[in-house]
Amino acid sequence: MAFELPKLPSDLAQKLEEAPLAKHIVLDVLSTLLKLDGGSGLALSTLRLAELATDKTRTARAAEQQIDALRRREYPDAFRRGEAQTHRLQIESLAGEVVKKFDSLTEMLNEATKAYHAAPSGNEKGVREWAYYTLFSAREWLVDQLLRDFFIELEELVGDERYKRLERGLDRLPIGAASYSLRRRSAGGAEGSYRRARIYGL
Repeated sequence: MAFELPKLPSDLAQKLEEAPLAKHIVLDVLSTLLKLDGGSGLALSTLRLAELATDKTRTARAAEQQIDALRRREYPDAFRRGEAQTHRLQIESLAGEVVKKFDSLTEMLNEATKAYHAAPSGNEKGVREWAYYTLFSAREWLVDQLLRDFFIELEELVGDERYKRLERGLDRLPIGAASYSLRRRSAGGAEGSYRRARIYGL
């Protein structure tokens, strides 16, 4: 089963129209996730979670309810549909690809920061500031929302034993998407609920 590349959040998509190189990197990361998805829908469900968590038109309570419903219903279904493919997920390959893309995005962000600070006051400084915030928004969304959610859900779906075999590749991911939040995953209860609420910004 093939899925077309999902749409970006509208505010980020609008910013990236003026930053084609950053847009290319973001779309590359999405494309990589879809390849790993194996047709299961896991990556697409994660995108929907990221959308819900950042949607300012919903109240925190409404977003939390929708997130809970999505996790209970869609994630298990997605995993069952793609079980054969998920056994062949090449996590280390993803880690390598994503790290390269993030290195490029981080380098662009650093250059934009330098250009902003060096620009004289006036129009040019405003343009440089916009470029910086566009790149910052792209990096923040990918790390703090999409990738972290994807791997948290992957861990919960494949189980601890199998996930341990994947950790070597995950350790090469950017810190925001990788090991700290995953290895500290609670077994459940109030602490687990609190951790997930923090993850989704609720």
